[in-house]
Amino acid sequence: MKPLVKWVGGKRRFIKDIDPYLKNYKRYIEPFAGSAAVFFHLNPQNAILNDLNKDLVNFYKNVRDNPIQLLKSIENLFEVKTDVESYYLLRDEYNSLKGNSLRKSAIFFYLNKVAFNGIYRVNSRGIFNVPVGKHKTYYIPTESEFLEASELLKNTKLYSISYESIMDKVNNKDLVYLDPPYFPDETSKFVGYTDPAFGKEQHYHMLTLCKNAFAKGATIIISNSRSKEFAMALYKTFDSSFITAIQIQTNRSINPNANNKNRFVEMLYVIKKEQ
Repeated sequence: MKPLVKWVGGKRRFIKDIDPYLKNYKRYIEPFAGSAAVFFHLNPQNAILNDLNKDLVNFYKNVRDNPIQLLKSIENLFEVKTDVESYYLLRDEYNSLKGNSLRKSAIFFYLNKVAFNGIYRVNSRGIFNVPVGKHKTYYIPTESEFLEASELLKNTKLYSISYESIMDKVNNKDLVYLDPPYFPDETSKFVGYTDPAFGKEQHYHMLTLCKNAFAKGATIIISNSRSKEFAMALYKTFDSSFITAIQIQTNRSINPNANNKNRFVEMLYVIKKEQ
């Protein structure tokens, strides 16, 4: 099924490239979930999803526990509130709400669809501050899609903790898909794929955790930029006979120049004992 929300760097367009490697596992784990496009495509019977964005994870929890009520709340928002003034009023309300209410999850979904390019960004005070977008239509999943997602999420443990804590949970026969903020390179750093809090040292640390998970018998899949430095660090961490490197050409969903239609190359690394 389609992901319920859109997210910067979402992998729905990569499914055909990732799909051949989504086999022979007991449990699926995504430490950087975002839109969880691979998860929704795979439909695993046993999974872990994690994201540091608590409101995103709370949205998934409300889809799991209250799918029909949440959908009705969302539909009510879109019936009368897609104008610019309503967007900013709802953005203010969202920033004032605490906890895991249905109302906050409904507004979270609304902002995800109506905000500029579906970006989720907060300022230093934790205030969501993305301006309204220029969308003319909005994709809202149907009731059957919400119910399907709800059933899938009932087989899934949802967390909003550090990815390191999730990697500690990895065991034999797990399939771990890592889609971190990208290692900085000349094409990724200006479009929101990188995160100043997740720089080079954090990527090297992530590879150490991947090595530990691989030693336990897990299969590791990593999406990242086409950085030679990251590739060198990866091949120093693992025996090259365990690595399959795949180049993926894609159009970036966020680009500072709207007229720039160039395609970019990103990398998919599959690390497993049986190639």
